[in-house]
Amino acid sequence: MNTDAYFTGCKTHFCQDYALATDNQLVISDGCSSAKYTDVGARLVCWSYYQVCNKPFGSFNLLFEIAARVEAQRLQLRLPKEAAFATLIGVDITSNKVSVSMCGDGVIAYIVNGNLIVKSFTSPNNTPYYPAYMVDELITDKWVRENGNIRINSMDFINNELETSLANGTLSMLAIFSDGVSSIEGMSEIDVVVELCNFKTTNGSFVERRVKRFLKNKVFSDDISMAAVIF
Repeated sequence: MNTDAYFTGCKTHFCQDYALATDNQLVISDGCSSAKYTDVGARLVCWSYYQVCNKPFGSFNLLFEIAARVEAQRLQLRLPKEAAFATLIGVDITSNKVSVSMCGDGVIAYIVNGNLIVKSFTSPNNTPYYPAYMVDELITDKWVRENGNIRINSMDFINNELETSLANGTLSMLAIFSDGVSSIEGMSEIDVVVELCNFKTTNGSFVERRVKRFLKNKVFSDDISMAAVIF
């Protein structure tokens, strides 16, 4: 098994994406472009996911615990509340289980039996429900009034499919992306994801190599982050 992650900014603003790959976790976060210091928030989200997933016992509520950790660190750093407004897609891998958690928008892609499956998630009114909202009742209530009560993307179907395919030995690749993959000029989101999953080699920094090669001479208007695992 090999994991790797890479993130890069566009030319229109300072990069607010972050991506992290460890031996058994993948996680990406996309900071709100209209908020201050969300590049820091995205990093706090990713490292909090890593810390929670590596606890010796399971979390009673993974996303809430991540949000609480981010909030505590934000306060300690004296950052404004909006600095924590960042999405989360995380993948936790054990010997017999793959679990995806998601809060916000982005793309998940995986290969089962040689077939690439792509799942894209968008937020209502282009307003993601960030993990940080989970620890602020007033913001959550306002978001629900304006966007409805479906706040967290359910990963049950995807997780069941991944767990079954992992047990059967038919899962060969899993990748996660921020919504920046929909900002490539002249290309659809699905075509971009297909190209980024077309790895020439899968050793070492295989994600970084693929993203850099793909983006060469491309024009894109949003930050792009990607993390992947090869089984």
